[in-house]
Amino acid sequence: MKSNKRKTALICLCGIAAVSVGGMAVYSAFGSAPETAAATNTASVERMDIRQYVTVSGTVKSSETSELSSSAVNTKVKKVSVRTGDRVKKGDVIAILDDSELQSRLASAEKQLENIKAKNDIELSSAKRIYDNAVAERAEKSERGSKILSSAKESYDKALSEKNEAAKAYSDAVSCRTAKSDELKAALDEAEAAAERAAELKTELDNAKSEYKRLKAEYDLLEADSTTSADELKAAKDRCDEAAELSAEAEAALTEAKEQAKALSDIAEKYASELSSAVLDEKESKAELSTAGRDLEQAKSDVNTASYSKTDTDEANAGDVANKADSLKAAGISAEDMLSEPMQQIEQIKRSIADCTVRADRDGVVTAVNVKEGELYTGGTIAVIQDDSSFMVSAFADQYDISKLEKDQPVEITINAVSSEVLDGTLSFVAPTPDAPTYSAEGSAAGGTEYSLEADLSKQPEGMRIGMTAKLGIITGEKKGVLAVPDNCISTDVDGSSYITVEDDAHAQRKIAVERGICNDYYTEIISSEVSENMKVIAPKEDNSDTSVFY
Repeated sequence: MKSNKRKTALICLCGIAAVSVGGMAVYSAFGSAPETAAATNTASVERMDIRQYVTVSGTVKSSETSELSSSAVNTKVKKVSVRTGDRVKKGDVIAILDDSELQSRLASAEKQLENIKAKNDIELSSAKRIYDNAVAERAEKSERGSKILSSAKESYDKALSEKNEAAKAYSDAVSCRTAKSDELKAALDEAEAAAERAAELKTELDNAKSEYKRLKAEYDLLEADSTTSADELKAAKDRCDEAAELSAEAEAALTEAKEQAKALSDIAEKYASELSSAVLDEKESKAELSTAGRDLEQAKSDVNTASYSKTDTDEANAGDVANKADSLKAAGISAEDMLSEPMQQIEQIKRSIADCTVRADRDGVVTAVNVKEGELYTGGTIAVIQDDSSFMVSAFADQYDISKLEKDQPVEITINAVSSEVLDGTLSFVAPTPDAPTYSAEGSAAGGTEYSLEADLSKQPEGMRIGMTAKLGIITGEKKGVLAVPDNCISTDVDGSSYITVEDDAHAQRKIAVERGICNDYYTEIISSEVSENMKVIAPKEDNSDTSVFY
């Protein structure tokens, strides 16, 4: 059951500054309503500053607390070096646990780890060897394939060169055969023309001879005739001589023509022989070109075959190397996995061994020691150290107030054990969920739903100690210079709206509808365009004999 119960309330009149007609009047947080308002059952509309509070009780605690424990559970406590109340420095030994069993477990785990490493080294070396062999085989086969492909390409280049040469030779042979054919045709045409010319000259010669024979016969007749005159005979003689000359010329021309025809015929025969040789050369060149073409196609096929073979071999070898690489990687991962658990176990044992010496993690005061020498430590807090040089206030708020609270709200803190001074502070923590309820011996809940709070002090008074009680006034709202009246002066109409009853100097009364604003335990802000400062408000009669204020 929690020892400190908190009752929340709004602090009455705390920090209210009431401004009167003649000046500013400050109302104490513990003051009562004005005497005149109580005596005359009226109150004035006043301009003032109003603060809203949630008030709770709390306990002074260290702002830094350490609960020391150890991971070396189920271990015997060899030594406890402190007692409650001792002051310690960071690093001081608090307790020592027996680590002999842990040391034995560590030696066993390290030996197991050493064996696993040795086994892993063997498996990794084997996998690495297989991988290296695959890489070397891939390089060797790739180089062999490259040489075969290079040789095939050289053969292809040679075949291509030979085909080009054969094609040129064939082209030259075709050109030569064409030229010889043209020469033969020209020679035959010339020989034929020469033969025709010789035939023409033969006819001319025959005609010339016939003409000479006729003219010779005519001359002989004239010469034999005594009656022929000398002139007639001379004329006949001239004609006969001219015919003889023409016949001789025709015979000479015919002889020349025959010789020319014979020469041209010989040339034609020569060209015919050369054409025959050219035709044979062309056929041979064509056959050689065809052979070179087949050789080139075969060389091209050999290049493709070598290229495809190299590609297939490279891919197969690359796949094999990749598989061996995966096997090597898998072996490495497996080795890591096999080492992981024992290494973690060793680290855990080492941490437990280190944790067998429990040291203070800060300067402070030992406020609890929960173990004894010789007993078995089964876990939990060994000792509690609190820093008594820095304080905070811990408190609780119930479910009705928690919605008004949030981090960084200002807090007014009073610690009566050291001073009546109100200390400034700040709400540093507001729990998002309530603490678990405590239960009585009968099993019923001992308290309501409560949420934990923490507040920091802006300054720490001398003499403050851990565990002192404190009062916290958490400021949840504040307005300055608002019009306000005592809360009991505001009435509620049948429709639920709020109003005040004001009285003028002639004691005439009227109702003014108002809206409620911020309030504290005594005063409430009223909002209305009809309300002004110093208005007289009717207040109901009530018993004000008890002027005590709840704290």
